[in-house]
Formats: sequence, structure tokens, C-alpha cells
Amino acid sequence: MPKPIQNPPNPFPVWRLKSGVKNATNIQLEMAEESCELWGWTCAGILIAGLIVECFLAGFDPPHASFWGRWGGLLADCLVVIGVAGEIQFARMGSRRQGELTRRVKKQLGEANERAATAELTAENLKAQFAWRSISDEVGQKLVSALSAYNGAVTIEYVSNDPEAQYFALALKHVFSSAEWQVGMMSQTIPSRLVFGLFVPDVNGPQRDVVRAAFGIAGIEFSDETIPPTGTIIGMGNRIPDSVVIFVGSKRPKFGA
Repeated sequence: MPKPIQNPPNPFPVWRLKSGVKNATNIQLEMAEESCELWGWTCAGILIAGLIVECFLAGFDPPHASFWGRWGGLLADCLVVIGVAGEIQFARMGSRRQGELTRRVKKQLGEANERAATAELTAENLKAQFAWRSISDEVGQKLVSALSAYNGAVTIEYVSNDPEAQYFALALKHVFSSAEWQVGMMSQTIPSRLVFGLFVPDVNGPQRDVVRAAFGIAGIEFSDETIPPTGTIIGMGNRIPDSVVIFVGSKRPKFGA
């Protein structure tokens, strides 16, 4: 019967990393750093012991022929040297292990921040992709200012069964009504094609040019294509005779955003 796999025992001393600092696990580094601190305190104790021996020798001045008189000074010096050297070495080793841990934490934090930034950008892209079109106050004011100089009439058509297109058409209606234009609304079903975007086709020249110019001033993109180029339209609503036509198609999807 095979024996269960057991975790290997911790090395002694713990600060000794067989695979090196770079290849050690975080737990091994933490244990090694704590071990260096403990051994550093031990070396500090050895240093204190050496100083105590020197004080003892200075205070009691044992005969040179005695053990302490002959070897005490050397013993005290050795303890001091070992204590100082050990403190410096273990402080250096502990700092290196702590530095590696800090480097890894910063790297993980940077990667986490990068993932968070990517996720935030993806969320913003999705939000922009699925958000309904609207007209901001600034854009609305530019449109009203440009349209108010001309008392015209407009029929705003939009694709049927598309709440987003209808919402944007109503936003345009509010702008034209604020500019004191006569506004008609119609929903359109175009069986022959899918229509995306905003259109100001070649209908009613003077008013058409005013609308196109206003859209250009406000930074609203549009097409001058006639909708539909072929096929038939099934419409419902109120069309104003001899009015400029604005057609609101579905929002264009942004594939790969």
C-alpha cells in the first residue's frame, strides 16, 4: 500500500532557502524573514554577552595566570565580533527576503490594477455600445440656435419596433419643437433592408440644407442617402407635406468593441 505524500519538513535553519530567494514561495520567504529577525536578535544577545564579559574583566581584573585573565579578553572580543557580524548579516538577509516579498506584492498589485483598468474599459465600452442615443444639453442648445433662424417643418421618421430609435427620434422632436419648427412623426417598416444611423436625404432643398448645417455645427453625424433606395415603406404617423425628412435608423452595432 503506497504511503501518503507528506509535506517535507522545514529546513533548519529556516532562513536557509535551498532554491534561492527568487524561487522560494511567499510562505517560505515570510518564514525566512522572521527567522532572520530571530537570529538577528540572537546575535544581538551574543554582542551583549561579549560586552558584559568585557565589563566583568575590567571590573574584577582577574590574574593573568587564571583562565579569565588569559582568555577572557579574547573571548569577549570574539563574542562582540560574532554578535556584530551576525546582526549585520541577518539584517541584510532579512532585508533581501522582505524586498523580494515587496517586489512580488507590487507586481501582483500592478497586475490587479491592470486587470481592473481593463475590466473598467470593457465595462465602459459595453456601456457605450448598449447605451441609447441621446442629445446632451450642449448639443441641444447648438441645434436650437442654428435652427431658430429658419421657421421650417420637419418629418422625423424612425424604424418601427425599435424603442432606442424611437427614443432618439423623440429627442430630436423636442429640439426642433424648441426651435419652433413644425414637427411630424412617423414610424417606418422597411422590409427590404436593415437601416442603421441617421439620415437627412435629398428632400426639400432649403430646409434640408439648414438641418444638415445645424447637425454639422452640433457634431451630429448623418448620411444623405435616400431611405430606402429600393423596395417599399410601410409607415404610420403624421407626415408634413413639403417638409424636410430626417430618418432615424437603428443604432449601429460596434463589433469587437
